[in-house]
Amino acid sequence: MKALSYLLILFIASSTGASDRQKISSIEGVVTLNTTLHLAGVTVGVDGLARGEHIQGNTDGSGYYLFAEVRPGAYSMWADAKGYGCILIPRIAVHYDERVRQDFNFVRGKAYGACEAFEKKKRK
Repeated sequence: MKALSYLLILFIASSTGASDRQKISSIEGVVTLNTTLHLAGVTVGVDGLARGEHIQGNTDGSGYYLFAEVRPGAYSMWADAKGYGCILIPRIAVHYDERVRQDFNFVRGKAYGACEAFEKKKRK
């Protein structure tokens, strides 16, 4: 009986910790030019479609970005690279306890739109 009690306590403790970890999701990726050159200092944004959440940051020296602790839901994303324009991903899904990978690749000479109108719209 004592062993059964210990097993029950162990099960409850491990399942409680697991449910806390399931709520933590993230979005990461790399921004490149022509798939080879990693772009530093690119502004990357995430906007929650249902909740109106807005997260924004910049890529590091390796073109890498990470948005840690993103709540599950539907999002749109964009990357704004000065001199190249803006790439918009209209919808990505983030699920519980998931690390979503979303890379952006700019192509030299290709015309991209601007992010300013999208950013201003989301800030209102």
